[in-house]
This record gives sequence, structure tokens and C-alpha cells, in this order.
Amino acid sequence: MGQLLETAKRFGYSAAVYFQYLDRAVNHLLGVKEQEESVYAVIPLSEQPAENWFKSGSERNVIASELLRDLPELHHDHYLKSTKIIEYPWLIRMNAASMMEASVSFRHIETDRKPLNPASSFDLPKVKRAAYDFAVTSRNRYSLETEFVLREVSLATLGSLLQEASSSFHYVNDLDEGQCAAERRVSLYGCLYRVADIPDGAYRYDAESHRLLSVRPGDLRGWVQHGMTLHNVNLFQVPLCMHAAGDIKHLQLELGYRGYRIQQMETGMMVQRLLLAASALGMGGRPLLGFEASTTDEIYKMGPQGQTCLIQIPIGPHRSRCRLEGSFHH
Repeated sequence: MGQLLETAKRFGYSAAVYFQYLDRAVNHLLGVKEQEESVYAVIPLSEQPAENWFKSGSERNVIASELLRDLPELHHDHYLKSTKIIEYPWLIRMNAASMMEASVSFRHIETDRKPLNPASSFDLPKVKRAAYDFAVTSRNRYSLETEFVLREVSLATLGSLLQEASSSFHYVNDLDEGQCAAERRVSLYGCLYRVADIPDGAYRYDAESHRLLSVRPGDLRGWVQHGMTLHNVNLFQVPLCMHAAGDIKHLQLELGYRGYRIQQMETGMMVQRLLLAASALGMGGRPLLGFEASTTDEIYKMGPQGQTCLIQIPIGPHRSRCRLEGSFHH
């Protein structure tokens, strides 16, 4: 989703993300079997400004069962070559629990930023957003493992990375009714080591003021490495270990289990922006899900805030991969 939105910008299209829609009606329109897959978001592309697509005010309540009668059911030919197909009943149940049956369930979400009272903070240099070749940057991006090389990262590079990731994360969606407040739902934290003019430690990034808020001082690489459940990356070679975090009960009151699903999608979109910005700066990253959230939550003291780490992204300089590669691009 993040790559699609970024690509749409490059081709001059406006785009918006609809997280709220009548699931069974959309699945029926596309011929999707709900026991196998389901639509997670609707993303229109247009030459018209996306901010004008949303309007307030009550409208006629539309029910999914009514729409199902208006269109014939589609049947697609597909082939399964697997001799053994494993069922995932809990995924199916979770998907069913997230569905919306009537448009009256659609909600506009008021997202407030929680006040922060850090012991200390560090201002990051504001830099002009760099223009880069989107196609080349996308092709150069890949998930690192053993290629990380520990080098000092300049304060300007760190500032550019966080500013670009945060600025490009702004997107139009139906939760905010055309406004952009996604950065208030997904927060960026990081364990920093050998960043010029910044003491080693754990920080939270405040996008509005473009500064780092100190959470815990010290070299925390061993602590973060200990929290890995699969040690496929040596975090002692990584200067920036970033974490995307969000509320534990994200939008559950307003949208139920669908709120959790939205949180996962927005987190992935933030990670895409972060990795794209890292690639543009000549660095690399690796999204990691194999870590103990309780360990990283303790590092950042997230318990009182009601937040948790959702994904871990080590970022830093790297060497070329030790493998022979070909390319279809000329």
C-alpha cells in the first residue's frame, strides 16, 4: 500500500485509502471467496485532488446484503497445486469479526497526540527534502542480514531519514476525512549508537517539532539483541535500530477488531517510507517481526503510555551482497 501511494505520486495521480467499506459487497464485486482471502483496503486513483472526496454529513444507510442482490456472482478459474491445504480457522474468524455490514458503522476518528515530558531532547537539523530517482531507489532496496557495517551516522543523515519518512507518510484516508493524522497513530522510536552529536540511547521521534526525545541513555544494543527470537541480524553492527509503535487498544472502541487490522496496515506503510528513505540515503534496513515486544516495550518505558512495539527495523550502512545477481532492467 505504501509503495502504491508513493508510485501514484510519481505518475501525477491523487490517491486515498478507504479502510471502511462494506466488505462482503466489495468481495462479491471482485469474486473473492471469504474463506480464502478478503479485501483489506480500497485505494482509488484520480487526477482530481483526493482531499475533495470526503464530506461530512449523514447519508442513506447502505446495507451489504442489499448490494449483493444487485450484481451477479463472479466465478474465477484458479488452480491449487498443493497436495495438502492447511486451514486457518482463527484467521477466518478474525476476518469475519472485522467486517462491516452497514455504512452507518463508518466512523471519523479524532486522533489526539499525547503530551510528552522527556527528561531531555535533541533538535535535529531541518533539511530540504531531497529529490531522488524513485525507480533506482526502489530497485536498490533489499532486506539486509549479514551485510550491515558499523559506521558513524551523521546528525544530518539521521535528520534527513526521519524527516523524509515522516513527511512522505502523510496520506489521505477516510479515518481522518481527508486530513492527514496517521503519524499520530504510529510512533517512531529508536535505539541509537554512534550517531554524531547524539548520546547513545533510546529515543522517541517527535515529527511535529523534528526532535528526539530521550527515553533511556546508554548503549542498548545488547538489550535489543537479547530480545530477538531469531538471531539472523547482528544488531551490534547496526547504528539505528528503529521501532514503530502504536496503542495496544488501537481504535478498538470505535472499530472493534478492524482497528487492529488498520494499525497493522498503517505500520507497514510507515516502514515502507522508512526503508525507502534509507535507500535514498545510501543505507539499508531489514524489517523484523522475530523479537519480543515486551523487551522493547520495557526499553522505551511504554507500559504507562498504553503502547507497544509493532515491528523492529535495523537501519545502517552496509556492504554489497556477496552473491552473483542479474537484472531484467536496462
